[in-house]
Amino acid sequence: MDNQVPDESDVVNNSSEDIKKKEKIGKKKKTKKQKKEVKKSDIISCITFLSRGKKKKSLKGSNDEHKKYEEYEEYEEYEEYEEYEEYEEYEKYSSDYNTSDGSSNEEKSHKHKKKRKKGKSNKYEVLENIFNDEREYKKNIVDDNLISKDKKYVYEDELNIEENDSIVINGKIYSDMGTIEIHIFNYDEDIFNIYDDVIIDNYPLCIETIYQSYFNEKNILAVGTLNPSIQLWDINNIDMLEPLHFLGDDEMKILKKKNKKKRKLKNNNNIHNEKENVKNISKQEIKGHTDCVTSLNSSKLLPSLLVSGSKDSTIKLWDLNNLNNLHTFSFHKKKINNLSFHSKDKNILFSTSSDKTLKIYDIRQNKVALDIHLSNIPEATIWNTHEENIILSSYIDGFINKIDIRYNNTLSNKTHSNYLVNFKSFEKSCTSLLSTHYKNLTLAGSEDGIIKAYDFNNIINEQPHCVYSKNLKKNLFYMKDNEDWPNVVFLGCDKLYDWDLFECEEIRKYFNL
Repeated sequence: MDNQVPDESDVVNNSSEDIKKKEKIGKKKKTKKQKKEVKKSDIISCITFLSRGKKKKSLKGSNDEHKKYEEYEEYEEYEEYEEYEEYEEYEKYSSDYNTSDGSSNEEKSHKHKKKRKKGKSNKYEVLENIFNDEREYKKNIVDDNLISKDKKYVYEDELNIEENDSIVINGKIYSDMGTIEIHIFNYDEDIFNIYDDVIIDNYPLCIETIYQSYFNEKNILAVGTLNPSIQLWDINNIDMLEPLHFLGDDEMKILKKKNKKKRKLKNNNNIHNEKENVKNISKQEIKGHTDCVTSLNSSKLLPSLLVSGSKDSTIKLWDLNNLNNLHTFSFHKKKINNLSFHSKDKNILFSTSSDKTLKIYDIRQNKVALDIHLSNIPEATIWNTHEENIILSSYIDGFINKIDIRYNNTLSNKTHSNYLVNFKSFEKSCTSLLSTHYKNLTLAGSEDGIIKAYDFNNIINEQPHCVYSKNLKKNLFYMKDNEDWPNVVFLGCDKLYDWDLFECEEIRKYFNL
């Protein structure tokens, strides 16, 4: 049989097809690389509150407002004022201070705060647009095309914070910087405004409101970042750009000086001794942390007592009245993930770590009262609000468990022997747990934005009954409720969102809210 010689056209066609295939493969490789290179969106990493009954004084008094009004009033003497670029803003500002209607000063101050818009259904448009339902048997999720048009948050340069206003503070991580943001909210009057924000020197990992400290007349915010020191900010003057104080900062300076002296040593034996000495110094002499601060919690029963956890695996107790370190616990082997004082026993504290252990301490003694082995690395761990002996913990594999510390088997090395309930809730990591103000209502949130409402007192098929499930369609990093409006849960995603539990019919009816 004669060998057939291919035409030139066939060769060209084959070569062009090969080129197209290679281009497609190249595109796929590029898209995979691009997906890997895509950075995560902005992150709300932590949330805390300053309740309306606990504010020590108004953050900005009405005198400042009147001063600004007088400065605007002086411009009226100029004939060319109409050409002034902020003339329209001035007209709006001066109209708010018009006393012809006989309104009180309190009413006038509220005119500077903008209320949230409601839709036709008399519900807030933001809630309708952002929170899409995910039913257990109905997986129809509505596309959210209006999130980018969210105009709920409005910056105001001069807001007068009233006695009935509450404050929510969050840490936010951008690709190139970290910030602290302060918001005013008042759900009785439908008000939610951004009050102030500040760029800090590193990414915020945890924050905590302090109600009693050395700074008696100030509302204090403790901030933990990638730096080893704890920053204490004056909430009243967050725009001062510098914290009032750094806890543990002096000790770190001492450590650096000692390290510089030791670096002058030349031979290998001395270098080995240097490393050992640094370890001993950090554990025994240094009062502050030696690595980033990952967790903060203040005691409700002893408001001047703060506890901090770090990547350096240590836990430190701080006396904020004297701004000094009281004690250091060094029982964990890896990064501290969670810390919390007990709400009814001032001496009880728990901690969790990436070493897969949960430890409970009596802070009067330098020893561990309970050492509980966990099945995986813990993400969120909390005390149950209504059962003082119950701890709830979630993990990076999506599991959640319930532990009763009264019946904990400390002699057993089997992790599951300590769990009253252990079940898989999510496919991805369970990043947040919330034991709400309402009895038996517990919220769990996953990294991929699924929130589930559970009743842990109603166990069905070895797991608590899931009353409701919601898909945010965005990553969830943090959840927090507040004292003033316990029905409102704040959600830390790429921005700060709120969810009114009363708006959910399933939750409202099941838990009799």
